[in-house]
Amino acid sequence: ALDLMKATLAGIDIDTVCMPDGRAALRDLGLHRPDGIVLDLMMPGFDGFEMLDALRRMPEWRHVPVYIWTSMQLSDAEYRTLESSANAILSKGGGALATMLAALQQWRPPLAATVAALTTDGKQP
Repeated sequence: ALDLMKATLAGIDIDTVCMPDGRAALRDLGLHRPDGIVLDLMMPGFDGFEMLDALRRMPEWRHVPVYIWTSMQLSDAEYRTLESSANAILSKGGGALATMLAALQQWRPPLAATVAALTTDGKQP
């Protein structure tokens, strides 16, 4: 799943750092300074629910957009919990990834557009 998400995001010019463990991801937030997080709920040791809860208690990181991407069957209570603190909840498979990618493309313009916007004459260097 990590490799698929990394390749998919790279395909729309979004740099990624993949972390298989929630504790490691929280520990390294300051190193990577993410603009957004795609979070799988099923991680070893420290699951996505714990990760999201810990993230939302950290003042510097509580406003980073989080997109849940999971194959878990969520109960109504779990869905409500996630819905209050995640930007989107998407199921693996069934086309939900395409919806998230479209949202990410609107949220963050492709690298070429960003570079062009930063030049004084609007032309790429």
